[in-house]
Amino acid sequence: MKKLISFFLLFLCLNNFQRAHAADTGLSATSLKFKVFKMAVSTSPLCTNLITVLDNGTSAVETDFLQNPNLGSGVVANGTYPCLVIEMEDIFTFRPSANSTSGHCNTGVDSTLDICRTTNGGQSKLIDGTNVTCGVPGTADRIAIYISTATVGKNGDAFFPPTSIGDTTHGTPLTTALTNTGTSSGKLVVNTAGGICDKALAGCDGAGGGTTCAIDQIDFSFVKL
Repeated sequence: MKKLISFFLLFLCLNNFQRAHAADTGLSATSLKFKVFKMAVSTSPLCTNLITVLDNGTSAVETDFLQNPNLGSGVVANGTYPCLVIEMEDIFTFRPSANSTSGHCNTGVDSTLDICRTTNGGQSKLIDGTNVTCGVPGTADRIAIYISTATVGKNGDAFFPPTSIGDTTHGTPLTTALTNTGTSSGKLVVNTAGGICDKALAGCDGAGGGTTCAIDQIDFSFVKL
């Protein structure tokens, strides 16, 4: 049986969650805004035969994952889905919950992050299979983020699907798969606690000596409803 599932995202702020950084890291956020075009799921951890479950057309819908974490709803058949793909704009905004001592993360200022650009060789594969190349920094590009239980580690290229179980170079890890039984489903949990950092520090988003605030890592999992 198919079930209408609302795609809510829960942003967790865990005070005891620590990243492998020193001061000016370990920050949380009070706001996290993405512009989403599509969402798809797959019964394969390799993200094959994607099933689109949410489609906003050519106009991305901006959602604050903290203040109003509702992306919409879609029909999902019973089954287990170890892969989730979010097609979105590559520029998003967030607001730190605390000031960094270096001064680049500020509670009263929205920070903007362009995650796919020419300066990092950014390319992506969309849900329909189209390959795209991202533009110069500050250009809004349509990309896809592949979130899968097949991916191991956090250093892979999240803009492409994993090619094998235990892939360390493609996708981003999904801790637990979405399971829909017709009577229960899952909520996607997005956790950046401890992952916001000041790029003045070496190790923050691969930087050191930078002058911006960044998100160093986002973790994904599903919890049963």
